[in-house]
Amino acid sequence: MNIFLIFETLLVEPRAKFANRHSLDGQENAGRKASRRLQHALDKANKMLLKASQTTRLNLALNSVSRKPTLQLAPYSMEDAAPDEQEMDNYLLLAAGLHKLIQAERALVAKILPTSLQAQVLEATVRDAMDLVAHDGDSIATRAKRCITRRDFSAVLVVFPILKHLGELKPDLERTVEGCDYALRSKFASVLDTLHTTGAKALEEFAESVRNESGAGLPKDGTVAEGTSNVLVFLEQLAEYADMAGAVLRRNLFTDQSALYSKDPENVHKMVLGIYIKKVLAQLNLALVSKSDASYSDLALRALFRLNNHNYVVNALCRSSLMELLLLAEPSAAQTYHDLLLKDKTNYVTTTFAKARSYLADEPGLLF
Repeated sequence: MNIFLIFETLLVEPRAKFANRHSLDGQENAGRKASRRLQHALDKANKMLLKASQTTRLNLALNSVSRKPTLQLAPYSMEDAAPDEQEMDNYLLLAAGLHKLIQAERALVAKILPTSLQAQVLEATVRDAMDLVAHDGDSIATRAKRCITRRDFSAVLVVFPILKHLGELKPDLERTVEGCDYALRSKFASVLDTLHTTGAKALEEFAESVRNESGAGLPKDGTVAEGTSNVLVFLEQLAEYADMAGAVLRRNLFTDQSALYSKDPENVHKMVLGIYIKKVLAQLNLALVSKSDASYSDLALRALFRLNNHNYVVNALCRSSLMELLLLAEPSAAQTYHDLLLKDKTNYVTTTFAKARSYLADEPGLLF
């Protein structure tokens, strides 16, 4: 069934069977009938869109009476449940479907309605669906912010692919609703701004958490700390969205960006992300040094802890794209870590032998 055939009723001029050309009452009645016919057509369109949407299992709530969006893309047990990849896929599918629907609606009204009515009818037809997409985008952003408060930063990563795909869709969608009311045209941009702000806040809060993380105590045997592993896992996941994460960070970068363009114009966003990775790793190193100073009185164990953790960082950088991103921002990073590991090894050997010599000095009978 073609759901757009109902608009053909708008082409029929309402005529009174016994109209009097000099009767004002007859003209008013005709106007009221035309308005009722238009409203009836719009109501019928929304009902048919609702029925069609149910067949896609997206549960699009297009109710012409209530403007309150009621879509839930995935079943949540709590309002602050972390957004997941399935919800991300559903939301992107919903946004793409809305775009195709608006395109079809615009093509239809262009064929059957005069130019003066096209934008009005298009706006009335798609407003509920646009409200729905905006509402669910805001919902994802709101729950992502709650994850930030709980220090669940990995859950916020779904924001970046959503930003990427919605950003690609935005120009076409804005052209499709051109001529409609500004409140309608700006909804999509508003969702993008909200998600962008959420992503930027997540990255900023994560960097701060690395520096100020108290967490559990360090391992007694000087092995890799849980905090070190968590930081590298997050950065590895973030690197999968390098361009989008870099674009988010770039908007909040207060340094002179002209130097970035002059170095590598094609990889500006990756370079910005590399600067962020450098900052996070510097914070991590400071945290490792200060926490090991406070936790280990044994100098040899302290040196072993730093060696193990720095070695873990280097291995994580090399097995992923993190080292490549870091080198864009700091070309000497590989040599810096090489020198750091060499220093850690020297300190470990020195403190270990010093401890052994001290033990032997206390037990002279062991010396042959």
